[in-house]
Amino acid sequence: MDFEDLMELSRDSYVSQFASFIEKQQALHDKGSAEVKFQLSDQSGLYRRLYCADYASGGEGGQIVEMTPDEEVSFDPISVSLGELEMTVQRLNWHDVTLTLEGEALPPDAFAEWFETWFDPEDVNTDWDFEIFQPRPFAAA
Repeated sequence: MDFEDLMELSRDSYVSQFASFIEKQQALHDKGSAEVKFQLSDQSGLYRRLYCADYASGGEGGQIVEMTPDEEVSFDPISVSLGELEMTVQRLNWHDVTLTLEGEALPPDAFAEWFETWFDPEDVNTDWDFEIFQPRPFAAA
């Protein structure tokens, strides 16, 4: 199996689990929404201080609930070449990516384009018509 197939398998597994997770949260909470983005304090250490909660419930005792996938794709480490980038992929977990670089660290701006596309801080790449993104009002009706 090549790297692209592994990526697709990992993504599909995660999306399926995420849809089930959101359905469960919506059944548990009268009010709430999937993928709620927050601006954090300067001390957060996250890129651009932005965080996306998997689900935020509203009303009294509102809370943030994060999904922990029950399964992930398992495989032997593979070597991948992407242009000038040579990497070894040891684990592929769609909801949690850790990059370990050898040599000089990249400047934070090196991730700007990726961040705009995949974190999508302005929600321009989200299909809001997709059922799991239909928010339930936080305010009392």
